[in-house]
Amino acid sequence: MAMHTAILTRHAGTAALIEALRIGAALPEPRLEALRRFTAAVLDHLGDVPDEELAAFLAAGWRPRHALDAVLGIGAYTISTFANRLLHAPLDPAHSRSGAVRGRGGVGSVV
Repeated sequence: MAMHTAILTRHAGTAALIEALRIGAALPEPRLEALRRFTAAVLDHLGDVPDEELAAFLAAGWRPRHALDAVLGIGAYTISTFANRLLHAPLDPAHSRSGAVRGRGGVGSVV
């Protein structure tokens, strides 16, 4: 979570956006909210996203290739997280200076 907080901060992510993402609250921008909900659906349904949830994602202005991008991102993130946990990788000092904290699950955790 620390790395993601630092990246969002560098890209002018507001404290409100970062907090909403951390607690799973709805995002104020509809397109980002659709992406957040779609990503959660991919995880919740282990990739077998119900048609109505994919349709809602596409109705928000995303394209099918963006759905695949989200799945690719989840996969890359999962591999990285598993490797970091296996190796007990330390938090990068640059990220710890950002004021961010690790998730409860350890390095790379989203909770």
